[in-house]
Amino acid sequence: MQKASRYKEKHVPIFEEHEREGLDPPDIYPHPDDIIIDEVTGEVTIDGPTTKEQAGARKAVREQAIQSLGRYFEVEEALAKEPTNQALRREFKELKKYYDFLKKDSERRTRHEALRLSRRALEPKPPEPKDDSSDQA
Repeated sequence: MQKASRYKEKHVPIFEEHEREGLDPPDIYPHPDDIIIDEVTGEVTIDGPTTKEQAGARKAVREQAIQSLGRYFEVEEALAKEPTNQALRREFKELKKYYDFLKKDSERRTRHEALRLSRRALEPKPPEPKDDSSDQA
């Protein structure tokens, strides 16, 4: 747990700096927001790619899953009309893997965004400029 906490403390600022400067995310894996620490149990889970190759594979699967989404809904609708059609059931089973991947990937992206926004909200605000115009009256 301590090692995971140190990893996050070290790498989150690097990702934040890249974001502030408008750069692509750094090639650091796993992403610090993919490291989930259960502070009650001490359990550490990694929910995301741990290598550049895995990140590339996820991107390819995401693209394939998005392309298959239309067919997923077509087959789902057809199955509602023909629930005993074995060919449709097999196809639906395969397409559902992509659908489930997209749901999980969406949850991961939402977690990243929520953590990013919460960190930004906790950043110290710069002091407000003083309005000297009232002193000149």
